[in-house]
Amino acid sequence: MNYYLKEFSRMGIQYIAGYPSTIGLFAQYCRQNGTKIQLKGAFFSSEPVYEWQEKAVKDVFGCKIYNFYGHAERAVHALSCGINLKMHINLESCVLELDPFGVQQYKIIGTSLLNYGMPLIRYNLNDITSGIEYDCPCGRKHPLLQPVETKMEDFVITPDGNRISASILTFPFKSPKGVAESQIVQKDEATLLARVVADETFDDREKALLIKNIQACVGDKMKVFIEIVAEIPRTKMGKFRFVISEIKQHDPSL
Repeated sequence: MNYYLKEFSRMGIQYIAGYPSTIGLFAQYCRQNGTKIQLKGAFFSSEPVYEWQEKAVKDVFGCKIYNFYGHAERAVHALSCGINLKMHINLESCVLELDPFGVQQYKIIGTSLLNYGMPLIRYNLNDITSGIEYDCPCGRKHPLLQPVETKMEDFVITPDGNRISASILTFPFKSPKGVAESQIVQKDEATLLARVVADETFDDREKALLIKNIQACVGDKMKVFIEIVAEIPRTKMGKFRFVISEIKQHDPSL
C-alpha cells in the first residue's frame, strides 16, 4: 500500500476505481499515516458498500463516491449519480423486476435489451436489495435501485429460521476497539465463527464485547467464536465476502 501511496503522488492520480473493500483498506492505511489525497471521484463496484468504507474514502480522498451495479451476464446495469449510493437503473439497456424475498427485501430479476445473440429473459441474479425509489435530487428520472446488500447465500440463518443480512451484521463490529478487518462464517445452524484481523488493543474485554454484540443480532441460541487471523482470504477474483454460509440454504420464495 505504501507503493500505491507513492504512485498516487508521483502520477497525480485523480480517480480511483475498484472493490470497496480494497479501496476502503487503502483509505484506512492513508488515514493511519496522516495522509490525505484530494481526488475527483471514487468508483465502487462488485461488492456491498459498508459504512466504514464510505466514511474512510470520504475522509481521506474528499470526493464523491460513484457506485456501480452490473455483472458478466449484462442483464442489469445501474449507476449512482454521486449524491448517494443509490443507483439509477439504465432503462435503455435492461428491464429490472423485484421479486419479494423477505421483509423489505427483494431478489433482482433482469432482462437484457442489448444481447441479441443469447437474450437472458427474467434472469434471477440471486442478489438482494431493499427496493426502488423514484425521486433523486439530481433530477434524473431513471428509477433508483437501493444498494445491493448481499447475495441470498450470504445470509446467516438462525436456529429460529430468521435470516440476518450482511449489512445488519456489520453493526456488532463498530464498538469493539482494535478490529482492522473481519468476516463472519456460519459453520452450522447454531454456530458462527468471527474471523478478526486485530491489533494490540483487541483484548479479552473487546473480544467479549464483540461476542455480545453479535449475539444481540442473532440471538442466544447461536454459539459465537472468535478466531484471530493474520488476514481475511479473498475469492479467486479478489473479492471480499463479509458473510460466508457453509450450510445449504433454500430459497423461501420457491
